[in-house]
Amino acid sequence: MPQYPILMAEAMVWALLEGRKRQSRRIPTATWIKVEREFRRGAPIRLWVREAGNFRRRGEVLYRADASSEAPTRARIRREWTPSIHMPRWASRLTLLVTEVRSERLRTIRDADCEVEGATRPGPGASWREAFREVWNTYHRRSGERFEDNPEVIVLSFTVSRRNIDTLTLAE
Repeated sequence: MPQYPILMAEAMVWALLEGRKRQSRRIPTATWIKVEREFRRGAPIRLWVREAGNFRRRGEVLYRADASSEAPTRARIRREWTPSIHMPRWASRLTLLVTEVRSERLRTIRDADCEVEGATRPGPGASWREAFREVWNTYHRRSGERFEDNPEVIVLSFTVSRRNIDTLTLAE
C-alpha cells in the first residue's frame, strides 16, 4: 500500500483536528503525480501528516499546533520547534486516507471545496473563495503558484484518522 508524508502548516493541522479539512490542493511535483497515478490504478493511498513539533524522544512529543497562546517567544520557538519537514514518521499522529485524486486549475475551486480545504469562516460580505485565496497565497508566494496565476493543482480528498500510520491495519 503506497504511503507518503504530507507537510501541513500549523493552521492546517488545527483544521484537520477540528474536522474542517478534508481536502488538500498540491502543486504537482514528482510525488503528487505518482500519488495521482497510483490512485487511478486503484491503489489505496495513505498520507502521514508531518507537522512542526518537538520530537526529542519517543513518547515525549509536543506538537506546535497544540501549544497554547502562552507559547515561548519566536526566538525560543526557533530553537525548540523542529520544522515539519524533519518530523520522524514515528511521531506522526494523523493519517489521511485518500478517497479521491484529481487535477484541475486552482481557480475552478467551488465554495464547498474552499470550506473543506480548512479555510476559516469568512467575515460578513466575504466569500469562502476569498478566504481560501488568502490561505493559499500565505503558503504559495512564488510566481506561477499564486491563486492569481491559476496553476494546475492535484486535489486530494481524504478522511482523517487520528492515529499513527503504522498503527492502522490494512483494512482501515
